[in-house]
Amino acid sequence: MVGKILGGRYEILEQIGKGGMAVVYKARCRRLNRIVAIKILREDLTENEEFVKRFNVEAQAAASLTHPNIVSVYDVGKEGKIHYIVMEYVEGVTLKQYIEKKGRIPWREAVSITIEICHGLAKAHEKHIIHRDIKPHNIIVTSTGAIKVTDFGIARATTTSTVSASDDVLGSVHYFSPEQARGGYVDEKSDIYSLGVVMYEMLTGKVPFTGDTPVAVAMKQIEETPKSICEQAPDVPQCVEGATFKAMAKETRCRYQSVGSLADDLYAILKNPNLDASSVVNAPISDDADATIKIAPVKKNEEIDDVPRRKVSKEAQSKKGDKKAVIFAMITSLLIVGVLTVVFGFMFFGSQNSGNIAVPSVMGMTLEDAEKVAKENNAVIEVLEYKESDKEDGTIIEQSPKAGMTVATLEKISVVISGKEPTEITLSDYKGQDFSSAEKELLNLGLKVIKEEEESDSVDSGKIIRQNPSAKTKVEKGDSVTLYVSKGKSEEEEFMVPQVVGKSYDEAKSEIEAAGFITEKVEKYSDKAMGTVISQSINGGAKKGSTVTLTVSKGSESTQTPSAQTPSEKTKTLTIDLSSYSKPVEIKIVTGGRVVSTVTVDPTKTPEYSAKLKGTGTKTFEVHIDGVKQVTKTVNFD
Repeated sequence: MVGKILGGRYEILEQIGKGGMAVVYKARCRRLNRIVAIKILREDLTENEEFVKRFNVEAQAAASLTHPNIVSVYDVGKEGKIHYIVMEYVEGVTLKQYIEKKGRIPWREAVSITIEICHGLAKAHEKHIIHRDIKPHNIIVTSTGAIKVTDFGIARATTTSTVSASDDVLGSVHYFSPEQARGGYVDEKSDIYSLGVVMYEMLTGKVPFTGDTPVAVAMKQIEETPKSICEQAPDVPQCVEGATFKAMAKETRCRYQSVGSLADDLYAILKNPNLDASSVVNAPISDDADATIKIAPVKKNEEIDDVPRRKVSKEAQSKKGDKKAVIFAMITSLLIVGVLTVVFGFMFFGSQNSGNIAVPSVMGMTLEDAEKVAKENNAVIEVLEYKESDKEDGTIIEQSPKAGMTVATLEKISVVISGKEPTEITLSDYKGQDFSSAEKELLNLGLKVIKEEEESDSVDSGKIIRQNPSAKTKVEKGDSVTLYVSKGKSEEEEFMVPQVVGKSYDEAKSEIEAAGFITEKVEKYSDKAMGTVISQSINGGAKKGSTVTLTVSKGSESTQTPSAQTPSEKTKTLTIDLSSYSKPVEIKIVTGGRVVSTVTVDPTKTPEYSAKLKGTGTKTFEVHIDGVKQVTKTVNFD
């Protein structure tokens, strides 16, 4: 598949992943000159109508979702028997890899990650799309720290009709909701349960239930209570455990009824980690004892007296009454201690919340005015959607967090704007701004951001030097904007180039490249043995990445018999256009299956590279750029 071009524009570069239904490739869109990810349905499944249908459902569902916390879908296509989806290529690691690397995630960071996931799922749930496979493997932590939900591979657009119990139970059993494990009705609250399991794993570093078989794990999802988070991670506030366990409630009516409600509680926890867990976990009251959510470790079910009442002796009743009195006294004591803890905690620590931030109101403002208000508060505006309303077009009709709420940190304010979404965007001038803030603003506008780093003596590191397209240019949603970001002053330090004269070319090339330099080979007749380096272009120090030309002996010219001598070689120049590339590329020139030149060139400094070719007669040369053959040129040296 590598090297194949789909749809006349997507060049497959390499395989980067594989799932149960599809293989994922890294590809280059030739039309827009950008890197994308392409998911291709496995060949052995193309004959299966059910799998093809499910694959198409994924494409249609995912293509309808546009949100900063969801991996974007650009295109859907079919070529012969190949069914494919073109998606945003995101550099980063999965949340699973992130958890494995850190062991467990600090609770504040885990809560913030969960809030971002909630934002993405809220957009999907709003369109009645259930992910059905929320797990750390399907959540990406990007190189900039953003969170993106991906692989709506088993998402289905739902209606008010009930999902049949005969539907396939899909996804990973460690993150199943109890209703999925039973093959029952699945709705938005199933995603909330799975997200609760993800929270549990972030906070403790392990999944709540394990077993020797998938069936054993599924039964635990249905029947067992997970071990207390706070026992495993004492630094985690009780209210965080409470929110996690409410998301993981066995009964759907006892869970959060929406991801928005979960996010609201998590925002409140960030504001005040000392919240009483009972203020977070507000489970419905029912005559059914199973409706109670257990936050702290609880006694096993067999210790609860569910046996129908029988006649007992007065002595037994007396003992039972004594037991109730003891329990009542213990509960009363705990309540008194809890109240005192809250009172003294407020007295001694309440003043520390003075640094919390009050969320400003942007209701009724235009996006431009709201961005000014957000900037004054060191935040950015995230546009979730445009919605028809009776308010003036272009004004904000909803915001989150809500105005007046006090939060520990305020990085962004998510808004809904009245009216239809504009298709044309006028770019602002980002020169001199921090890359991170400009990137967030552009992403919120629905644009793609390409980061190019350059050395600069005049612009501070991390600041934007220039942009393409330029300010005040009109672009469409989905277009790319390249931001050229300063790496700071150029590195003046030089390093010694290894002395390789007298060594074989292969040995010399290996030493020089290991030292961080680039080699270029030139051959010459000499009295030295064939293949021996007889001179080098740099003797002393040079910057890393500099090219060192090695002159290599072709042997003694006098040893060549007249019949073996060849006409004198001539030199021709081949010019290679690199203006369409933005990063350093490797240029390899091949003739007759032999590589005659290999060099790495920076297109921003050398948009046209001139290659010196030597030969006699007529030769055909192939130019490979980054391993891909781009040009075939016939050169006449006569």
